[in-house]
Amino acid sequence: MKTIHCLMSGGVVASFLFAAAAFLPGSAETIPYLLESEPPSTSPDTFIWATDPGVRYDLWESGDLDDWQRVDGFPMEATGLSMEYAFTPDTRKFFRIESLDEQPPLVAGQYPAVDGFAVGRFADITVKLEDATGIDPATIQLTVGALGTFAESSTELTFAAETITFDSGGDTALGGWGETITATLVVDDTLGNRLTHTWSFRLEPEPQAAEGIFVFGSPTAQRAGQRVVGPAAALASRFPAPAGPQRANDPPPWEIDEVLADRIVITYEAGGAPAFSDGQLICNLAPATESEIFYRRVLSTTDDAANLELTVMTEDADLTEFLPQGAVAFSPDSVVYETGADGTLVRALSVDGEVTFPRVGYDLSGTSLALREDGFEFTLADLATVSVGDDPDFLTVTADEWFWWLTPRLNVALETQGFGVKSFEAIASGQVSTALALDISALLVGAKTETTLFDLPEASEPKHVVLIGVVPIPIPPFGIPVYGVLGFDFLVKSEAEAQVLLESGFAWRQEFNASFGVDYTQAEGLEWIRSFQASAPDIEPTTLDLTGEFDLKLILEPRLEFLVYGLAGMRASIEPSGGLHTWASTSGDYGGQLEADLDFVLGTAGLLPEAELSLNVWHDEWPLTDQELVFKTQPSSQTVAPNAGVSFTCAMDAPSPPSFQWFHNGSPIPGQTSRSLFLPRVNAGHAGGYFVRATVDRTSPLEDLIADSEVATLTVQEEAPKNVDSDGDGVPDIHETNTGVWVSDTDRGTNPYRWDSDGDGLSDGAETNTRSYVSRGDTGTDPNEWDTDGDGVNDKREIDLGRDPSSDLTPVAESFPDAIGDVSVGSFPALDVRSVTVIVDDWRQRITFKIELEGDVFDLGWGKYCIGIRSSNGGDTAGSAWERPISMPSGMTHWIGSWVDTGGWAGVWAYQDGNWGAAPSGAANTQANISINGKTVAISTSLGSLGLSLGETFQFDVYTTSGGGGDSAADALSISTPSVTSWLEPYASVAPADFTIPNP
Repeated sequence: MKTIHCLMSGGVVASFLFAAAAFLPGSAETIPYLLESEPPSTSPDTFIWATDPGVRYDLWESGDLDDWQRVDGFPMEATGLSMEYAFTPDTRKFFRIESLDEQPPLVAGQYPAVDGFAVGRFADITVKLEDATGIDPATIQLTVGALGTFAESSTELTFAAETITFDSGGDTALGGWGETITATLVVDDTLGNRLTHTWSFRLEPEPQAAEGIFVFGSPTAQRAGQRVVGPAAALASRFPAPAGPQRANDPPPWEIDEVLADRIVITYEAGGAPAFSDGQLICNLAPATESEIFYRRVLSTTDDAANLELTVMTEDADLTEFLPQGAVAFSPDSVVYETGADGTLVRALSVDGEVTFPRVGYDLSGTSLALREDGFEFTLADLATVSVGDDPDFLTVTADEWFWWLTPRLNVALETQGFGVKSFEAIASGQVSTALALDISALLVGAKTETTLFDLPEASEPKHVVLIGVVPIPIPPFGIPVYGVLGFDFLVKSEAEAQVLLESGFAWRQEFNASFGVDYTQAEGLEWIRSFQASAPDIEPTTLDLTGEFDLKLILEPRLEFLVYGLAGMRASIEPSGGLHTWASTSGDYGGQLEADLDFVLGTAGLLPEAELSLNVWHDEWPLTDQELVFKTQPSSQTVAPNAGVSFTCAMDAPSPPSFQWFHNGSPIPGQTSRSLFLPRVNAGHAGGYFVRATVDRTSPLEDLIADSEVATLTVQEEAPKNVDSDGDGVPDIHETNTGVWVSDTDRGTNPYRWDSDGDGLSDGAETNTRSYVSRGDTGTDPNEWDTDGDGVNDKREIDLGRDPSSDLTPVAESFPDAIGDVSVGSFPALDVRSVTVIVDDWRQRITFKIELEGDVFDLGWGKYCIGIRSSNGGDTAGSAWERPISMPSGMTHWIGSWVDTGGWAGVWAYQDGNWGAAPSGAANTQANISINGKTVAISTSLGSLGLSLGETFQFDVYTTSGGGGDSAADALSISTPSVTSWLEPYASVAPADFTIPNP
């Protein structure tokens, strides 16, 4: 019996048959035909061709290429990766295979991405499609949030090159600041197969910046006299000058002369020195060198009028101090600069969403290494020579071929909120090419070495500076530039041991695609992005002359780094290594193997949580001696979601490189003849058993070596589409299990087809199952139980009454009154305390200070509301965490500070080890919750953050104050008369209140 293999789409026809290919009239592609060999045979043959599961195929046969007959039983749907047809070749036959396009179009790429963030409010929406027969433009319907549904005939929609683009022309925003937009695309292919694709993404929040920022190089700065030259000037000129009257005469010019770690030197012409105030934030839109990129705070200025030189003393500031709320991502306004040898910036290219950088890496061919017992000599191509020690060489290695190249692409987006990073994404990807070919000689000395041979000097490291974008702000002078840097470095290391006289060598070449990076959100933490797809390596072992043992491993450690200046970033190290391990004895026994590894280390930097991931991506070994055909690594069973990519691989001991053939459910998969099998976008038809057959062909009288791997089972889970929300309760179906039992925050056990499973009037999406009261919109009740605490009162009724629906215990509260009209630093009713109510919730875990005021806080807009705590003996008797002239005679152990500006914020500081931690820089030990409602400010935090425990009695005082760094308590709960008569007058709490935390 003969087996005929056919590769579709222009593949190779193999086996004992003659192959031909023709293009049929009306056919959309070149169709392979298989012709049976002559003379005709009576033994059965099997015709096998590659398929995609779920696709239907038609099979036709002919004896003359003119009259075609459909084979009985076809069209037939493929249930695996191949189909077969058994026939008896009683005459010459041709076969024709046609795949029937019955699948909807495939989304090959899109922007914004699913669950994307920092998307511009006026950004374009693009969806690239793939389909065998093409797209029917007349069927396109794209629904964008509340904007409505658009067809191809709409002026906002265009369709070209299989890509749908929605563009409002910059006139209409996709939605409001920070709004989550849901988009739905409905489209048919030319055969009527319909795709419905729904996804969501988040728009950029409304930017909020610190006041009084000075941006060097901005239109405002240039109008004030700054002169900007070089490529940055061309960039700055792209932005319009600020509105307002123009001066009749230009001001005297000035420019940045030097930027040092703690100061900025400015030269000017007479009368042209710019003015800066102490504490002012400054940054630079138009740097001439990388060192001129800065985010700083002005400490002081010194004017040397005689030499026309102004020195501005500075300290570094975080980007989030400039932009407490905002977002930026790669956009058409982003710019990439190459860094020259002298640190100057050169305009390289503009970008559009994703940027492809010039390739980085090194060709180290010609490198030589001589190892000694007391050192080594290393010549790195024509870059450097390093020599240590003077003993005779026991090992010499020449790398006839050695290179590593990466063509990187980069996607970056970030979003700040409340002086911190809310979301950050940095993903690098690209194609890597690497090769290592060694010529080795070793002398018997019994020595061993592990050393770093070379570290690329910093001045030689390729680097690109990226102006990701400029965040516009609704206040002068212009906007805040956000910069990043993509850098590259590498190390060369060796591990070697020689106990032999040896002459040998080998070569290893390989390519692979890689994606790696980080995706961080405050809510979900840090997610590693990593994907590697390596091609089969090209290995060339050489004949060895050996009389002992020898080990060698050379490691090239390229490092890629991307950092956002003043904020966060990632560092990645990709370490390919190759080695040779051999042994021999006087009895003639000989063995050896080549080894290759690819290791990957990914870490975070800057303000992201410190973390590191290290893993071996790929390892293989190639034996150099005759031995049995044995699987060292078997394909492993896997369970994956639909549309995931799946890889199966193996590793073998073999006397020579074997050939491979993969099988699915017992049938060979045409074309899959590599050591690894990769299946992109699997579906239910891919499920089943997979194994690989390895074969080493040997000449007579030796029989071929054949071995089958173990069977690995692929299970494809049934999964609801990620963004489908059948009941409209705000929770995707994949997060609702319909089991009727509580599982976890993200596995709610609710009914995905019923928005209110328990009928209590609260949608499942508003019930979090956390079993703790959070807020009116995040109730913590059980979506499968209408009366969570069983007290006979409906959960919704308890929430409306302000009670915790998870417990029939009521909160404990005590009120402390204060006199009104006792504010003497001005007329500020919103700083006049009427009373303070202390509330401990029913689970005795959180404490709330509810401050009632005489005036509306929003009428004032800048009030600060603070609480001093003494939870145990000791504490700070001199002041507070904010270094205000406010103290408690008995010692303050904790400080709660808050403000109502820009939506409000509250934090907790602890006095430990003789200081207030990170204060006064603004970094609290714990962030607290704040609620503002007219004349009421309520601040809530955990008992633990205040060092409090159940049953404890503690002292506290409540103070109102203003935004000045040295301002005192305008009013205090501990005194019924004016606390101070001027803002800078110190205040010590007269009679702090006592409160006892009851046990449950």
